[in-house]
Formats: sequence, structure tokens, C-alpha cells
Amino acid sequence: AAPLSAPWQNAERLLAARGFAILERQPTGRWLLAVDGEPREVISRADLLVERRGRLYVADVKSGGAAPDPRLPATRRQLLEYLLAFGADGALVVDMERQQVRSVAFPGLLS
Repeated sequence: AAPLSAPWQNAERLLAARGFAILERQPTGRWLLAVDGEPREVISRADLLVERRGRLYVADVKSGGAAPDPRLPATRRQLLEYLLAFGADGALVVDMERQQVRSVAFPGLLS
């Protein structure tokens, strides 16, 4: 495997410091999307799958500007897709600029 870049190493350290175990780097999730009734395979690639206290989380590593803000439409849609594609219990945004791990949920949409 290729060596991890510094930002990835820092993201993994940040998650580990908060009690998350790294399960997989750049996992691929496959699921079906029906277009006009025709099934089409969709592939999603997340940054990390992590676990804490028996719960599975999909983590999205972000840096710079507004990208780490889960209210940003592109970030929000990406997290929602990851939750569906990976069947995770929750989503995390790893904000490298602020050194924060933010938990994101969609109450009422996903349980």
C-alpha cells in the first residue's frame, strides 16, 4: 500500500484521539439506482470508515474554506449519499483546518 500523505495521517490521528478505530481507507460502496425503471449500479467512495463503541461511521476529510461546513449543499449531499451507500450509523466531517471532528445526522430522514 502507498504511504499515507500527511493530511491523511493527521486525520487518522485526530479520529484516533477521539476514540475512533480506522476500519478502512477509501472504501467503495455499491448500490442500485433505478433510472426510468432500469437498475444502474452506483459507486461511492468515501474517505474513511471508522468505528467507535460498536457504531459504524463514514468520515469525510475536509480542508479549506467552507467545505467542512455540513450545511454546504455539496457536503450535505455527499454525507447523505455516504450514509445510504455504506449503511453507516452516522457521518463525520473531519475538519483539518480547525482540527475538529463533527458528527452529522439527518433526524427524520434516516434512523
